[in-house]
Amino acid sequence: MIDIFDDIKKNLEKMIVRYTVASAAVATTQNKKQMVGITIETLASTTQQSTKGITGNLESSLKGKWGSSAKQKLESYDKKMTNFKADQEK
Repeated sequence: MIDIFDDIKKNLEKMIVRYTVASAAVATTQNKKQMVGITIETLASTTQQSTKGITGNLESSLKGKWGSSAKQKLESYDKKMTNFKADQEK
């Protein structure tokens, strides 16, 4: 009879440790994922704003075929960044 209680006590202690440690680990993982998401979102926004600023500043000074090509590339990067940000929000 004492062996049964010892087994029950041992299993309860294991469950308590498992759930305590597991819930802390899950919370830590979720916090890290959230921080990475915030960092990615911040970097994406900063990059997109910089690209728009560069495009706006260079628009008047870039002339000719090379200027058009550079402008199209910057607009392409802006679209890619917008799509990237939309994917991250999902």
